[in-house]
Amino acid sequence: ALENLLRALASLREPVLVRGFPARGELRDALDGLDEPRSVCLFHEARDVFSLPLEGPWETFHDSLPARRRKQLRRKLRKAGDMGELTFERIRPHAATAVEAMRQFFHIEHSGWKREQGVSILSRPQEQSFLERIGTDAARAGRLRNFVMRIGGETAAGHMAIVRANRLWGLKVGYDPA
Repeated sequence: ALENLLRALASLREPVLVRGFPARGELRDALDGLDEPRSVCLFHEARDVFSLPLEGPWETFHDSLPARRRKQLRRKLRKAGDMGELTFERIRPHAATAVEAMRQFFHIEHSGWKREQGVSILSRPQEQSFLERIGTDAARAGRLRNFVMRIGGETAAGHMAIVRANRLWGLKVGYDPA
């Protein structure tokens, strides 16, 4: 039964969120053991997937945040601004440029604690290949988004996401602790 379920998931060729199962274990091992090309299965144990609605202006979203969160955001932006001019860029890569855009993000994500603990994307070639495949497919469909924050012209943080169902679905976040 498990093999039939996994084959059905694989045949969807769409991202699939599998909630309530550990990211490691029997289900993941069985899925990794499939020979045929498969859809993307994202495993989440305790946290919800980060997503934002894409409706309305930024101010509407900002104002919907709890007061404490707005205060934290103002404080962090002020602190970053004290280090240099803050700029933000939204990148919408095309299929031909998707891998290069993702690799630029991967280098940001690889610059801190994730590299030291061996959990960055660049430390895990299978995850890098996986994300490059789904990112290229998303770019082909016009859905891949990369966001970059720069301080004084230097890249400080990035976010890789996919647009689907009028929401921005976060895949990975990374920052340079320097």
